[in-house]
Order: sequence, then C-alpha cells, then structure tokens
Amino acid sequence: MANDFFNKLFKKLFLAESNERQKVITHKKLLVRGDDFKKSYFKWLNGHEYQNALNAIENAYWKKREKEEATWAVHLLQMPYANGFAISYPSEFSSQEFQFIFELLKDRSIHLGYTLVDATTKLTDKLVFVETVDKYYLKPPLKSEQLTPPIDQLYGNISIEHTWVDNQPSYIKYVATLYTDRLYKKALPFDQLIHQLFH
Repeated sequence: MANDFFNKLFKKLFLAESNERQKVITHKKLLVRGDDFKKSYFKWLNGHEYQNALNAIENAYWKKREKEEATWAVHLLQMPYANGFAISYPSEFSSQEFQFIFELLKDRSIHLGYTLVDATTKLTDKLVFVETVDKYYLKPPLKSEQLTPPIDQLYGNISIEHTWVDNQPSYIKYVATLYTDRLYKKALPFDQLIHQLFH
C-alpha cells in the first residue's frame, strides 16, 4: 500500500513538473526585414502620413503626464533608472502601419546617434495564446576616443519592443535605461528624447 501511495505521488509530481515545463515554449531568432517590407516601409515614409500618428502619440504622451484623456492609449513607464512609454494598438490603425511606427522609432533613435546592437524575434507559446515580441536594442556610440570617463551615455541604452498576441498587434514599448556609475555622464533628460523622437 505504501509503495502504491509513493508511486502515485511520484507520478503526480513528475507530471506536474512536466506540464509546468510545457506551459512556456520559446523560440528566438534574428529579426530580419525582407525586401517587400522595406519597400512598403519606405513608401509609407515618403507619403509623410506617419507624422499625423507621431503627433497623436506625442500629444497622448504629454496628456498622460497631465493625467488627461487622449485619442491614443499611452502608458508611462517611470522607474528610478529607466524611463519609457508603451503605446496600445489603436483599432483604427492597420497592423502594418503600427509595425512601421515600431520601425520608425528604431530609425529615429539611430538618427540620434545610437547604434543598433541586437534585433530579435521571440515567439512564446503560452498554451492559451502565442506571444511574439520583436525587439530592437540600441546603445550610445562608444568610440575609443570617447572612452575616457566620464563617458557620454546620451539617454542611456534603448530597448524597443513590439508585442503581438495570436498574430494581432498589442503594444509597442520604448524604454531608456540609464547607466548610473561614475564612468558615465548624467543621462540627458527623457523629455528631450521624446521631443527628438517625434519631431
């Protein structure tokens, strides 16, 4: 009887552990844009339609700071050593246009002097839904002649994520994480970064 009890208990624990491992299945790969995407993106840029969206996002950001309602749902991310915002996907926007906004935020960051150091797509099967996260990670340019402390960190390291749930766009998150040790100059104000991104 004791052996039966422990055998059943062992099987239950083993199955529980096995099921727990199966709850999250992750696949990660490089984020590479194809020719068709690039052509559509540059056509969208040349049409200058993006400026209306950028104006709406910036307006929503400042209204959120003042605790006012805005057309776009923008969420503030304010922590001691990181600042950022998240943009919820607006239903009146196409999924491709929202993806282009994600791409544009990366390009605008590069234009500010940042270097793209990583571009990935992470797909996670959470059993009840599948989450896909496209991510760009950028760092301030650190040339050999600039490595004498204090080093200019600009606005800190930049992380930009575009999250999809079951192949439907969910939100874009933009975060600047600061270097806090004495090797680096104080980061530039995040409000200044917002102005640079959207103008």
